Amino acid sequence: MASILLKRAVFGAIVLAVIAAAAASAVIVLRPWWKEVAGDRPPGFLDKTEASGIHFQMGFLPGEQGEAFRINLYDHGSGVAVADYDGDGHDDILLLNQLGSNALFRNRGDGTFEDVTEQTGPLALADRICVGAAFADYDNDGDQDLYITSTRGGNVLFRNDGQGHLADITEVAGVDCVAHSQTPVFFDYDNDGWLDLLVTNTANWTTEEFDEEARYYRGRDFSWAIIYEVAIREKNVLYRNRGDGTFDEVPDAAGLAGLGWSGDVAVFDYDDDGAVDVFITNMLGKSQLYHNDGQGHFDDVTDMTLAPTSFGAVGCAAFDYNNDARLDLFVADMHSDMWVGQDSPWSVEPQQKFKHRTGPDRALNPKLYRLERAEAERLGMDEKQFLYGNTFYRNEGQGRFTEVSGAAVSLPGTEKCEHRQTPITRQRKAKQRKAII
Repeated sequence: MASILLKRAVFGAIVLAVIAAAAASAVIVLRPWWKEVAGDRPPGFLDKTEASGIHFQMGFLPGEQGEAFRINLYDHGSGVAVADYDGDGHDDILLLNQLGSNALFRNRGDGTFEDVTEQTGPLALADRICVGAAFADYDNDGDQDLYITSTRGGNVLFRNDGQGHLADITEVAGVDCVAHSQTPVFFDYDNDGWLDLLVTNTANWTTEEFDEEARYYRGRDFSWAIIYEVAIREKNVLYRNRGDGTFDEVPDAAGLAGLGWSGDVAVFDYDDDGAVDVFITNMLGKSQLYHNDGQGHFDDVTDMTLAPTSFGAVGCAAFDYNNDARLDLFVADMHSDMWVGQDSPWSVEPQQKFKHRTGPDRALNPKLYRLERAEAERLGMDEKQFLYGNTFYRNEGQGRFTEVSGAAVSLPGTEKCEHRQTPITRQRKAKQRKAII
């Protein structure tokens, strides 16, 4: 009996030793990966702006923002573009400005930057409101050229000479557009090996009053009336690269002229047919997905592929989020937080989705339903074409998408707008309902 107990004790000791060894190895395996890389400092980003040498602040327009705030597109600010403009293997940064000069910061390769704006070329453009920019090698000479858009100040194309200098060749190249421009994007729409240029434009939302000191046209105060004005909407412009350093403006932008109020652009071959398609956001209406027919023309296929889309979209990006070798599409909403009103008792919650712009308030007030229907008719829009909030489209293949923002839990921030009730707001809602009744 004693021998049996001894054997069991030895066996138990062996088992415990094995378990202890396994536990020890598990501790080693489960040690946070970031401790191997950064020691005891947890992973994340550190603010290195001051140490990097990037000293820049966008100047806002005193007559449009701050105490004199007006609701118009000046409140969107200016953009940024990143590229290796001098070919040294390090990405440089171009920061655009509204009031004041743009700034190009050269990457030294040691984590610091130097301001090279003046010696690089006439990039400052302090005489206009700069909006967006894109680097690309439009002339196939191996270096990054640059296009900058502006608000009624004239857009500019800079050619890179390969020696770190950028020259203004806008007029010679034939791309001198003066409009309320937004996003420039280079892509080869006709598959001829040369990058073409698409410029999105919004509408004539400024006045004829010119501020001589700040050098800009004062903006109009936005209202629904300005949205109804079809005549002020501006068309997008597509320039075809001739391959000799010049461009031709393509009639009707080859179908990409748009609906006005165009913003950001995503260029991607969503149906894998070898031709690059285009998605364009609309700040005050329906965003559009255009299919490239491979013959130099685009067709609006939004209703049969994406519908509905975010109403009042400002940004977009195409990427393969689920690694199925198909490009999906994320669309950033801009206006849904404005519809209910700043003083509404509702707040945002990423759960319930609404298909009309006044959210839950419409259920409380039948007049809002009639108001929205009247507005939609005046704008020539169908309420079923829109969702209010961010949208995320999963590419299902064969030219089909599914809107999955509510299900894409691994991608924070993709939720559409929802309005949450607290106990206090529930009481307010009850009072509102009684008042309506």
